[in-house]
Parts: sequence; structure tokens; C-alpha cells
Amino acid sequence: MLRPTLANTISETNGSDGSGYCVISNAYTNKPLFYDPDVGIGYAKEVIRGATTIAALKEACTEVIYQKLLTEYCKNNNYPVQEEVVTYKSDGTPYVNACSNSGCEKSPVLKDCLPIKISSVMKFQM
Repeated sequence: MLRPTLANTISETNGSDGSGYCVISNAYTNKPLFYDPDVGIGYAKEVIRGATTIAALKEACTEVIYQKLLTEYCKNNNYPVQEEVVTYKSDGTPYVNACSNSGCEKSPVLKDCLPIKISSVMKFQM
């Protein structure tokens, strides 16, 4: 039997490279797999290398990152999203997820694409 080591613990909680993700996703989409593209149908994500705990991810996933993710997400998606942090198992499936520092009390904080789409139209017309 193998003795648990720090490397084994990291790989079991945060994917094979010891990283987690800042994720936005809508209510109709499962959490993306570790190896999925950074932007897809119903989600967008950004890797945070070396973040091995939910607390570290919450600290590293800033509003700037979530705003960038929302901008990318809204290019091909329309549904409101929730900001989350996600760690992964070594097989690439989600292990633990939690709301971002913006919170997720009984009614989650949802972000909408409408302001971004309006802003894009305004820039295009000018």
C-alpha cells in the first residue's frame, strides 16, 4: 500500500498538475472537466497554477479574472452565470467546488451577459 504524500494529495484534489480553476457556468451546464477547453457551451474557466485548496482559489480568483471570463463566455452564451472555484480529481473530473468570494447565499449571485453585449454594440456603432 502506498503511503500518502503531498504529491498524491495534490493530484487527488486538484488534477494531475496541482492546479484549480476559476469557473463561471450557467445553471444548465455541468462543471467542465479539467481537460475541457477554457471556454465552451455554458461555461468559461481559467487555470490557477499551484492553487491546491478552495481557500487559495478564492483568494486568487479576482473580479478581474471573473470579468474576463464573463466577456469570453458572453461571445457564444446568453444565460446568467455564477462565479465558482473548482478543484479536480486526478482523472480530470470536478472534485470540490465552491462559490467565489462574491458569495452564494440562498440566492446565488448571477452575472448576466446583457451589459457586455450592449457595451459591444455601443463600441461598434461609435
